[in-house]
Amino acid sequence: MTEWNCQEGFLPVESFKVHDHPSCQLVLDPLGQQYILGGNNGVIQVMSANDYKCRYSRELFEMPVTGVSVQAKDRVVVVGSADYSYEVIALPGGSGWRLWLVLAVLAAVVAALMV
Repeated sequence: MTEWNCQEGFLPVESFKVHDHPSCQLVLDPLGQQYILGGNNGVIQVMSANDYKCRYSRELFEMPVTGVSVQAKDRVVVVGSADYSYEVIALPGGSGWRLWLVLAVLAAVVAALMV
């Protein structure tokens, strides 16, 4: 991550190493508190926008992350990969409980139908 001074001809101010591999997705959450970084090695990282410290890191896929979307209301991130698979994660400090409640109800319904 590089901070730029755009008032003086886009000069770099400071750089922070945040990942060991090239990144292919970068999204700032709607509240401006966290960056979501998707790597070409399938890793997703959530970093504080204030100090670039990693708050969450996990390898989700064996392929590059091709899409990141943040749902503002419940602070949930949807992450996609090149093979059309996806994961849904709650942002640290977020309240993604509504999504997990819906997924739990759906899982219970599917389990009941299989019996």
